[in-house]
Amino acid sequence: YFIESGFVYSFEELLRLAGSNAKGFFVFNDSYFTSKLQEALDKKRLGKTRLSPLVSEMIEMLMFRQPPKQLKVGPFQASLIKDDEERAQLVDNIHEAVEWLRAELKTIPGAWVIEDIPSRDVIFTKNGPLLKKNLKSKVDYQDSVRILDRDQQLQLLIDMPHSVVRILSNYRNFIPRVYVSRNTYKVLEAKGLLRELEQKFSGVVKEKKSA
Repeated sequence: YFIESGFVYSFEELLRLAGSNAKGFFVFNDSYFTSKLQEALDKKRLGKTRLSPLVSEMIEMLMFRQPPKQLKVGPFQASLIKDDEERAQLVDNIHEAVEWLRAELKTIPGAWVIEDIPSRDVIFTKNGPLLKKNLKSKVDYQDSVRILDRDQQLQLLIDMPHSVVRILSNYRNFIPRVYVSRNTYKVLEAKGLLRELEQKFSGVVKEKKSA
């Protein structure tokens, strides 16, 4: 919201400004952002600007260092995935679960849900074909771990069929994040919506695969 309204600099703008005046950013730190938050609240109090209840609540949470509650149930948990198809199914399931949550919370004043689905997953280690395919220089390939097999042949560790590294190279860690306000979390618990969500959306991807 702050970036879209021009209230603070975006990361790209900061890089551009720092590149033209590096000395002016030696003391640039969190106090800059904190002062902007306070300025926004002051303007709202004086009637000089309008802030939505969601933005106002998030500003106060930042000011008083009150983190939102992260939902770690059902489809919102981290998963080990093998391919993009499995990832796409998980993402669709998360979107459906979030929309269901928003519909259930529609009558609750000030309730909100924010999902953060990463554009990239955590890769434990590259497998052999991917290592060779994405190789821009020979450094990565040359520095990869090698061992001698029983025939005294030098092989990449990731090419050994029973090595832990080989097994991990076939998986990626998909880590979605879904946040709600503290008050919203209390409502979800009181109404049993977290338990209902887990029952509705857990295992949906596995069922689609088996079907």
